[in-house]
Amino acid sequence: MAKVKYTYNISDTLNNKVDHSALQDQVYNSAGLGFGELKVMLDHINIDFAAAKIDIWMRNGLDGYDRAVLDSVVQSHDGEPSDGVYGIEINTLKEEDGRQIVTPSPIGVGWNIWFTGADDDQQQFAIYQQNPFAPSGRGDGKPFKVSVLGSDPDPTVEEFSFSEPIHIHDGEINWGPDGYWNEDDHFSVGIRFSPTTYTITPGMGNANLYPVVPGTEYCLIVPAAGDGYVTVDLSKACPIRETNWTGYWNVTESTGEISPGQPGSSRYNLYTFPLPDAWFIKRIATANMRHIMEPDVYRTEAIHPNWKIIISVTKVTPTRGWLTGWFCCFRKNIT
Repeated sequence: MAKVKYTYNISDTLNNKVDHSALQDQVYNSAGLGFGELKVMLDHINIDFAAAKIDIWMRNGLDGYDRAVLDSVVQSHDGEPSDGVYGIEINTLKEEDGRQIVTPSPIGVGWNIWFTGADDDQQQFAIYQQNPFAPSGRGDGKPFKVSVLGSDPDPTVEEFSFSEPIHIHDGEINWGPDGYWNEDDHFSVGIRFSPTTYTITPGMGNANLYPVVPGTEYCLIVPAAGDGYVTVDLSKACPIRETNWTGYWNVTESTGEISPGQPGSSRYNLYTFPLPDAWFIKRIATANMRHIMEPDVYRTEAIHPNWKIIISVTKVTPTRGWLTGWFCCFRKNIT
């Protein structure tokens, strides 16, 4: 779709001044990156100081709600550099319109690269939350391993959990023993979503239920202002990302915290029933004689702590076997 330009005066900002990098970060962090408010990605920003104009180019046109969000970002911009960012123009290759030519990086500010072959120890993390001097349990949980007996047309599935939000970048999967797998055996990796549970508290709850299928218990959970029919423990809720932004809840990227959003135009929903598993590696045959898969990607996949990572292995050949692996992730805390 065509890019769309939105023009502001520098005088529209909070202090009648602008810092290019800081404003770009502020708009970018509010754009469609999985947890942001805007549904449209930022393309680039041009600033004409002589004309006192700011041109913000978006990948597509904004609706009324998104335009209000963008207006708010510009109006609250104080013109100061971001933390640790200084207003220095780097002499790099540029496009004809002045945009710098850069190599994309999947890592965000404040996120650390982290390699792991196991999930988190949930019990130890609960202890760590009460005593920050205790071991955190990060990466000390169940190893990424699936053992199979063979001669089984049904998949063997293992679930793995993390205590905090992570972003999966890439990793490696390998299987063995050598010679015990063929092209009829296969594996998949994905996400499992649990139903969000609730307790009935008429007139006192933080949410209400709306049937998705009339006459069934399949319900959508929407926020209420303390007078709802049910109460939901949002720390244990399972948010479902809506690609068309028709949700009722927001999620804070760095913490996974769930909060009420703009009704009908937020990124996430909560449901009382489990949704189908989502797969980002699907039915890969184990015919590779090196017995290894090494994906190399240039983006990340945000994983909420209340989601389960699943590894599914189907081995129809009549021999025992195993499949293991590791992930390259980003997470805020790595101690």
